[in-house]
Amino acid sequence: MNGGQTPLFVKLNDPRISWYDFRNKFVELGGDGIYGAWKLTYQEPMFQEKNFLGREKFITKENLDSYKSGLCPVAEDLQSKLLQFKTNYWDFSEALKQADVLKATIAFFSWKKRGLPPNPLLNSAG
Repeated sequence: MNGGQTPLFVKLNDPRISWYDFRNKFVELGGDGIYGAWKLTYQEPMFQEKNFLGREKFITKENLDSYKSGLCPVAEDLQSKLLQFKTNYWDFSEALKQADVLKATIAFFSWKKRGLPPNPLLNSAG
């Protein structure tokens, strides 16, 4: 893992588990934090404001008008459910610790999803 820059992505499939709830539990259990996925290109401020440094004159009005939410609904839905984890730990034992925290976070939400009380070994009633 030394110096690696390959992120780990996880997609939340259960609508009852929000990105923020998952992240907060991960951090509470000792995780380093989670990054959100990048914005879709047409949702970036440059596209929303149509500020292309003068190049907008080369883009058709039809294309300019299409740069708004709803253009790619599947990608927009997926983007909001992606969790991006750091993977470039210098110390492999730290990477293993983070993997254990991820496993514990998933286990916590597995219990919660089934309507069971939280696992007492996870140190939180969530």
